[in-house]
Amino acid sequence: MAFRFRVLPRVPSSFVALFALMAAPHPSAGPQIRPEDSIERARHLAWLNNWPEAARTLERLKATGRLMGDDRTTIFSKAVVIRGNIEALPLPSAASDIAMMLSTNAALVS
Repeated sequence: MAFRFRVLPRVPSSFVALFALMAAPHPSAGPQIRPEDSIERARHLAWLNNWPEAARTLERLKATGRLMGDDRTTIFSKAVVIRGNIEALPLPSAASDIAMMLSTNAALVS
């Protein structure tokens, strides 16, 4: 007398592979956005005096089209770019750019 311990019917491996491929998440067709790229992250880096990394974060946001905001955000992003690249910029032009930004209404209201 032979006992069979076969509980499940035999499923071809091609069906299992097809099911696994269909269940896998699909990559998005849009641009890949790093989760750490955000205006809050740039503000945090600026608060930590890591201006170059804050400037790079804002550049990545601008390249992906996610840097949209009000006048305050625009002024902040320009100031961070100037401060993050201050070693490569002429000091008088950087100072005049910052003075011009600070004289705008958005900077005075903040």
